[in-house]
Amino acid sequence: MIDESSIDSIEATRTLVMAAKNALYEALRQRQSGPEICLAEMTNKRTGKSGLRIDNGAEDEIRSVLELKLGNKIVIIGEESLVSTDTIMTNLVPHGSIAALIDPIDGTDLLELGIENWCCAGILFDPHVPAILGSVIAQANGDIFFASTSDPDAKVWATKAGDSNETIISRKMRGPGTCKEFNESVISFYGQKINAFRSLSKFPKLEEKFTQMEKAPPPNFRLHTLSGNPMMVRLADRAKMKDGKNTCKGIDLLFSLRDQFLHDVVPGMFIAMKAGAHAYLLDGTPITYTMLAEKLLQPGTRMKYVLSSTPELAKEFLSYIN
Repeated sequence: MIDESSIDSIEATRTLVMAAKNALYEALRQRQSGPEICLAEMTNKRTGKSGLRIDNGAEDEIRSVLELKLGNKIVIIGEESLVSTDTIMTNLVPHGSIAALIDPIDGTDLLELGIENWCCAGILFDPHVPAILGSVIAQANGDIFFASTSDPDAKVWATKAGDSNETIISRKMRGPGTCKEFNESVISFYGQKINAFRSLSKFPKLEEKFTQMEKAPPPNFRLHTLSGNPMMVRLADRAKMKDGKNTCKGIDLLFSLRDQFLHDVVPGMFIAMKAGAHAYLLDGTPITYTMLAEKLLQPGTRMKYVLSSTPELAKEFLSYIN
């Protein structure tokens, strides 16, 4: 069950969708100017903080739309605004208002490398319930994934990226795959940095499992080192084969054995869960919508997680790290 806020979650989420869409197109427009311009440092006139030009441009687009539509009913926290892990949102957001936690460009390093696994991410929540109202992930390819508490379906708008704001198709997310066995899975984890990559070696049973697999490599198993918001919505939007029974190949399991900031996790996780994915803490505790909302009360904190297509696959993986 998702607790309700006094703010209409569907309408608020629709506003966030338009804000993220504008931010995405601003980022794509700036990218055309070349890395020496869009990745240059500049001071944001609104916040007074230094950041990349492309980040500032995308954040300005999000703030403009949200402030125009919601006025003093919203408090916006950007990635660069998270100055303290002790920040308590109930102290910042008046009763009757809501909060937005946004990451205007999630994956700036990948954008710089020309790898299209970055996005514009944002989530709306009422800290006084607490409850999540809605979440949006606008992908670099133009696909915009979103979900709200009052709508039973997570959805995606496929757009013509970088060309116009034209929506080509609007549909429900397809849901996750059906893989139940680790040996048959495609997994991905937060492993771009050396301490995150080496986190795999901290779990003896997982190391033992990989050693067994190395001796007799499963033909379908794959391991990738990308995680976070863009991969979460991909996990929960698996294309189906023509027979409608089997899913095409895709990500089956995502995890982070190192702490990640909430803005890198919660927006995509909420949408993936609404689309049918299963989320857990590393000790096996199921992650609920209420748990995510409670974590957002301190948006500067971090979390570890497992996100899986099926409970069976998650249970097997968790057995290797506990």
